[in-house]
Amino acid sequence: MNERTFIDLISGKRRGLLATAARGFLWVLSFGYQIAVWLRGLTFDWGFRRVYHPNVPVISVGNLTTGGTGKTPVVAFLVRWFGDHGFRVGILSRGYGALNEEGNDEKRVLDQLCPGVLHLQSSNRSDIARQAVEEHGCQILVLDDGFQHRKLHRELNIVLIDATQPWGFDNVLPRGLLREPLAGLKRADFALITRADSVDDLILTNIRSVVDQHISGGLAATVAFRPTQLINVHGERGDVEIIKAQRVLGFCGIGNPDSFRQLLVSRGAEVVEFVPFPDHHHYNDVDMRTLSESTKRHNADLVVTTLKDIVKLGETQIGDADLWALSIETEFLAGFEQLESRLEQVKETLANSTTE
Repeated sequence: MNERTFIDLISGKRRGLLATAARGFLWVLSFGYQIAVWLRGLTFDWGFRRVYHPNVPVISVGNLTTGGTGKTPVVAFLVRWFGDHGFRVGILSRGYGALNEEGNDEKRVLDQLCPGVLHLQSSNRSDIARQAVEEHGCQILVLDDGFQHRKLHRELNIVLIDATQPWGFDNVLPRGLLREPLAGLKRADFALITRADSVDDLILTNIRSVVDQHISGGLAATVAFRPTQLINVHGERGDVEIIKAQRVLGFCGIGNPDSFRQLLVSRGAEVVEFVPFPDHHHYNDVDMRTLSESTKRHNADLVVTTLKDIVKLGETQIGDADLWALSIETEFLAGFEQLESRLEQVKETLANSTTE
């Protein structure tokens, strides 16, 4: 079953007796998964499992659901914010999907967005946190995709909520897309509601209502992801307006592919075909031939993908069209002052520790 078929199934779009039976079976599996998540949470809540406390503050960026909520540009924003204030920042992540020592696609993207910033990857985040502090002198750590990783203490726990699919079809895996029940939001200190520009005010109001119920003080900000430039495989930059009114073949292998397609359309591109691949997809010769044939068939002017994808393509040429990646940045629509206030508190903690 491919990803699109699975989403259609759990969302209820697929009808019929077989689809209903499949959803029932997935619900049974979800019940078992939810029990396992609950028991694991209790081991932390009751102090049965040790939590490692680094000697520096940790800011965690994560989400309740699977799929892309926009963690990478948010991590880049936080790294730059603390770097601009004179602190040595390190990034920690699991490294899911990495094939070699270069790290996974997210690491390679962050290496471009935050050049020179230490980024360590391991399933044991406590070990690399210790390494970042003791061997590299990091003064603050940003934990990427860390909301469910409770073994590492954090000073600030930020949860991202994708406004276009906030609650994972209201079920935990595999019946829905929630990694844990909504009650897990109570561990968050701050919520970032991403892609808030893609939904109406009523949906945002409903999301905020849930946030208010679970997060102390209802602290939240709304953000959008804005294209800033185009980057090709050689690292050359181009104006994002290049894609306007052009025949574009789009493709990506990210958690929320439709959000990227909508981004292309919002910039005025004529998307002649859009090809989604699974998240963290490793491209092969068959994929490249398929994309090249589609480019020729549609007489595409440009092929556009994400930074996360282009870093895995090397010197690849797709047909005769120019290949570009769309680089995006975080734009705060509302609530930035609240977030910055929390960041300032962390900064003051850092400043005080360096003067002692």
